[in-house]
Amino acid sequence: MDFSNDMRLERAAPGLWLLLAALCLAAVGPAYVNHDAAWYLYMVDRWRDGASLYREVVDTNPPLIIWLTAPAVLAHAAGIGAPLLFKL
Repeated sequence: MDFSNDMRLERAAPGLWLLLAALCLAAVGPAYVNHDAAWYLYMVDRWRDGASLYREVVDTNPPLIIWLTAPAVLAHAAGIGAPLLFKL
């Protein structure tokens, strides 16, 4: 059985993934986030300002999503757009 085609695909895969990610980001645009992502960004922003998670801002998902969203909001304080960082 000849696996030479599979090897070429594996070598090309990192470049293909990068191209696919760039196309997805370009298609959606850096400013738009859906309502779910916007809510997570809002929750982390409120949390950063001192609100109690799951008391003052409530979501039905487990807290891990808040921790995964936190770097985007914290970097937003440095002047980088939170929606763009969230997508990356």
